[in-house]
Amino acid sequence: MKRWLIILCGLFISTQLSAWETKLILYRPFIRLNEGLLQIKHKVDSQCFKPSEKIIRQDAWSCETNSEILDPCFINAAGDSSQMLCPQSPWQSSAILLNVPSLNHFNLHTEMDMSKQLPWAVELENGTHCLRTHKSGYIDNLPVNYQCQNHQQLIGGIQRCKEQWTSLLASQEDIDEVRIKKVWF
Repeated sequence: MKRWLIILCGLFISTQLSAWETKLILYRPFIRLNEGLLQIKHKVDSQCFKPSEKIIRQDAWSCETNSEILDPCFINAAGDSSQMLCPQSPWQSSAILLNVPSLNHFNLHTEMDMSKQLPWAVELENGTHCLRTHKSGYIDNLPVNYQCQNHQQLIGGIQRCKEQWTSLLASQEDIDEVRIKKVWF
């Protein structure tokens, strides 16, 4: 009986430990589109001249339309390479489809390294969503790397020393360490 109790406790503890790991997700918009999880909001002709400033990936670009800059936009690597999808975030179900006449400057892209680079999007343990920003200033001498819901920001780096990653969340009142539930690269 004692032996079974020890085994059950061990299973419970290992289940709880795995629940505290940060989940790493490689975002694949064209797979989501094919599975019906992503809808095309509208189609636009565009030019893409430089790598994404929000995520370092070989298939991620910063693109210009007549009215705005879309970043990141992802190449259809398994299909028509003149098409790109630009989602606003990984948790939304719509994206803009770009028709791009040609892509140059592949030599400007850097290979992705999840162990060192910042993810494109973050979901905190409490469900708050945060998106990568570019050049958003400093709070307490730490760079603002993410804009979150409710006018909050993630500042400084992401701590990856443990299985559950953490970061600093700045609100109008305070700066607190928060646990990260999911990240999207």
